[in-house]
Amino acid sequence: SLSRVNLIIVDECHYATGDHVYASIFQSFYHCLPKHQRPRVLGLTASPLINVRKDVTEEKLGQLLDELESRLDSKLTSFRKNDNMQD
Repeated sequence: SLSRVNLIIVDECHYATGDHVYASIFQSFYHCLPKHQRPRVLGLTASPLINVRKDVTEEKLGQLLDELESRLDSKLTSFRKNDNMQD
């Protein structure tokens, strides 16, 4: 049972939107569990907006990122190239 899992790692997590199989898995199995029984999710991607057209509005971008966060029950975090990383 998925309620016995502690962590789910999703590589290429930017695909967990729309009709992609990742989205279906989360909808069918993960979100059916009560929140306190859901495993934590670590979604990894180098390109969270890879499926976005060039002419998309900022509002639509926000909606797409919100959908990804909601689907993975997670919070998006990123580093910029010049961010200082502490040891």
